[in-house]
Amino acid sequence: MRDIAEKEYLTSEEVAQILRVTRATVMNMIKKGQLRGKKVGIGGISSPWRIPKEDIVKYVELKDKEE
Repeated sequence: MRDIAEKEYLTSEEVAQILRVTRATVMNMIKKGQLRGKKVGIGGISSPWRIPKEDIVKYVELKDKEE
């Protein structure tokens, strides 16, 4: 498996680990528009999500400025 640093898109699980939140929180962030996410595959509800790594970087930078 490729290192996270080499990836353009991350799974919701990887994003949850980076942000130290649950996967459910990541999904809520996508629903609220705080992160962009894209469903991949044809599995319906259980389809995996991919989140652009650049969105995670922007989100973390914004949170750092708020603190």
